[in-house]
Amino acid sequence: MNAGITGRTPLKRLKFIRAARAAGLLVVDIKPLLMAIDAGERKVPEDIQKLLLTKIEHRKVFLNLVTNQIEEFCN
Repeated sequence: MNAGITGRTPLKRLKFIRAARAAGLLVVDIKPLLMAIDAGERKVPEDIQKLLLTKIEHRKVFLNLVTNQIEEFCN
């Protein structure tokens, strides 16, 4: 996730924000990443990357749990 959105067009930035929101991330979750990019940092600081990736992993765990529960209810 390093510098991946640096230098991209506003449309690509908006697509990233929309995708992140659709994935269940809050604006507050992605704000540090966007601020680092806006500040012109060539590489997003590791702590920002780790925090966002951790939040994504937590979302995956909950989505898997819900998927399993749906399968249980439907079988």
